[in-house]
Amino acid sequence: LGRIFAFGLSWSPLIGSQVKALAHSKARRQRATHYIAGGLRASAVGCVRLPSAMRKRSVYSAAQAFAQWHSHEALICIAQVSEGRIWMVAAQDGAVIARTDVLFPSFAQAQEAASALMAQRPSLRLCDGAETLQVLLSRSDESSLLIPVRSHWSRIPMPVRIVVLALGISFGVSMLRHHATKPVAPLKQELSKSDQASLWEQAMTTFSQRY
Repeated sequence: LGRIFAFGLSWSPLIGSQVKALAHSKARRQRATHYIAGGLRASAVGCVRLPSAMRKRSVYSAAQAFAQWHSHEALICIAQVSEGRIWMVAAQDGAVIARTDVLFPSFAQAQEAASALMAQRPSLRLCDGAETLQVLLSRSDESSLLIPVRSHWSRIPMPVRIVVLALGISFGVSMLRHHATKPVAPLKQELSKSDQASLWEQAMTTFSQRY
């Protein structure tokens, strides 16, 4: 298989037509390293902060894979991922439902959370957790691959970044030359604390007026 699946993402509904932009913005606000979005009539985004060692690897969202597999259904699943890690996830129309994709320490706690959710959403149907997880982890669907959160700088086209860097370097060099050639007048006496405060206030006033 060789695929790495992530469990326990933080999911939120998305309201608006620009799903990709909204999802990326939500992930940045949550300081996530990766995110994934999906859904048919409605959309949801899942955010996660992966450990440093995992950030350059391909990691898939188990919840989004589940939602896409049952994209035309409303299902809830409880499955044992490992000893003491019980996974509860629910999805409708290809979108993961908020406050699911949660790992519980026991079946009892997972079932309690699932029952409360099913009371709020009667359309949800409980599926076979063990079978679902087995099929899910054997599926290969690139649409459930987590997307790295890119900085604003990395989203700028490379030619523009090169120009900005060149201008910055040129400005820095010119400032260094200016300070290196500017004569320094000897100080006749140390400034008093009141004089220092006055000069600082003037400098801050000038800065605020310029910027």
